[in-house]
Amino acid sequence: MRKKHFLYTALLHRYKLHMPASILKQIIGGDWEDFTNNVIKVEGKGILIQENVKSSGTDPDIYFRTKHPIIADELINKLVPNKDKQYRLYEKIIHSIDVGARNSYLMINLLKSFIRNNDYSKSKIEKLYDEGYRRFSDDPYYILNYTINLQTRDNESDLKKALDLLIYAESLLDYRNHRFIHRRAIINFELAKYYYKEESQLNYTYTYLNEAESLFVNKQILDPFSVYSYDGYIQMLIWQLEKN
Repeated sequence: MRKKHFLYTALLHRYKLHMPASILKQIIGGDWEDFTNNVIKVEGKGILIQENVKSSGTDPDIYFRTKHPIIADELINKLVPNKDKQYRLYEKIIHSIDVGARNSYLMINLLKSFIRNNDYSKSKIEKLYDEGYRRFSDDPYYILNYTINLQTRDNESDLKKALDLLIYAESLLDYRNHRFIHRRAIINFELAKYYYKEESQLNYTYTYLNEAESLFVNKQILDPFSVYSYDGYIQMLIWQLEKN
């Protein structure tokens, strides 16, 4: 059993992510007393290292890690050398994640790690993003990251889905957030480029371009000192000049 504890913790810690106690218990099974005796009380023996994190509400406050991410990565590749088997283990972790702000952060960063390290195919990563959305469909920050992935799928339906999800996500916020406005601007620009190739009258093209421009301006007002407030806008202006 301790091998399982270490294995699943190492799968996260290779990416410098800590394993929440609640998720580890969900994966391993058993009652809380068994989990306490087999995991929490033995972490001082070097099998796992325990981290206590301040939290509120239902978010977990006990996390585990290995001694070092490099060690975790080396051991994972020796214990589970097959990448498809590793992928299935990550699926099990994701299926065990409960809703919560900290778990949303974990999910987002795990998926970003897969992309950054080029660990899995585009289709496999998209599958994990879709699974994450089923769990965090009311979490605005997961939705924001999900829409970035939808954008990379580069088709009309997913771009429109991303736009609808961003509007819904913004409705969950207590105040306007420039990151959501920026992403909506980018998605509108992507839709404009899509319709430019598909239509002759350019009605949809100009509709989405005008909306993108308005959103880029709002982004600049809310976040005037960020390069992101101008980068996408400049790209859009250059694209328009090239097409005229």
